[in-house]
Amino acid sequence: MNLRKENEEKILRVAIVLDESVSMGAVKKETLSGLNEHIQELRKGKEKGITTYVTLVTFSGADSIKERYVNVLVDDMPDLTKKDYDPNGMTAMFDGLARGLNLLKGAPDTEKTTYMVLVITDGQENASKEFKGPQVKEMITTLEANKKWTITYMGANQDIFEVQDTLGINPSNMALYSSSSIGTKHAFRKMSDCTSQYLCARADTDNMSGFSFYNNNGTGPADFSNVTVGDPDPSLVAYTISSSNSDVK
Repeated sequence: MNLRKENEEKILRVAIVLDESVSMGAVKKETLSGLNEHIQELRKGKEKGITTYVTLVTFSGADSIKERYVNVLVDDMPDLTKKDYDPNGMTAMFDGLARGLNLLKGAPDTEKTTYMVLVITDGQENASKEFKGPQVKEMITTLEANKKWTITYMGANQDIFEVQDTLGINPSNMALYSSSSIGTKHAFRKMSDCTSQYLCARADTDNMSGFSFYNNNGTGPADFSNVTVGDPDPSLVAYTISSSNSDVK
């Protein structure tokens, strides 16, 4: 191994932490399609001199945290099929997120390595046994302090501000979406678009601490939920949610 080359190489380690609870079954097809499109977007990092590794963790019940792929070179990631994703059970989000964070923490690190964590869930935490909210919040706070980590959260059917208070994630790295078929498609499209912007920024710097993933205005969580059948271009729909949950800018 050429250690000098490895230390000079820009490396991105991504953990996708995906809800596999029973309610996600209604949008299983859209979820798999969206994930595959997102993996394809991550592959484009090579064009910008970024070597990307992907970890995929799915969660349902506390005893059903699954490490689908761990630190796999993105070019070696296969397309995900219905055999890879079987929604059932409850929502052990804390345990799933902690597993994803710990898997990235255990991966080889260099000066030019950065980390992206993408949480996607259509419901609130209700089943974790190993980790509680304050423990996960402490993990996130510690990791983000070193300026190499970008931890994001996209959720539906929940109070996004309550989640932000529980986990301490940067509000501009959070988004609310609709768990309908078109809403899920739109959410994954936005996630891919935001990942493309991240890759462009990452090509120019190793310090991603100031990057706003879902909301470039940096004023709060983004709202991707206002999308319906008939919208001419759902990809254009994105707003900032006010802290009152009643004023959409």
